[in-house]
Amino acid sequence: ALGIVLVLLTGTILLIIGAMGVFIGVFYAALKYHALGDFAVFLNFGILGALGAWVVQTQSFSWLPVIWTVPMAMLVSAILHANNWRDAASDKERKIATIAGCWE
Repeated sequence: ALGIVLVLLTGTILLIIGAMGVFIGVFYAALKYHALGDFAVFLNFGILGALGAWVVQTQSFSWLPVIWTVPMAMLVSAILHANNWRDAASDKERKIATIAGCWE
């Protein structure tokens, strides 16, 4: 309910950011079978949250928070990659495609 209020106060750009986040969250399980899971985590846990917070606080879009959050998004993706590396053999058996599995 709070998200609807924030969208009404800030505009449609927040709705687009939120819809992207929800889409990635709902379809993450399908995305990871096509080696897009790492990219989905990069967007959701790095860029989209900070960009949404920026839009709410400034009521404007800017590329600045996207640039600022790239290092954090890369760190989150690196942690995911380390976890995926451990599971690379079993992921290959389950036909789950990850960046770590490509090197296996």
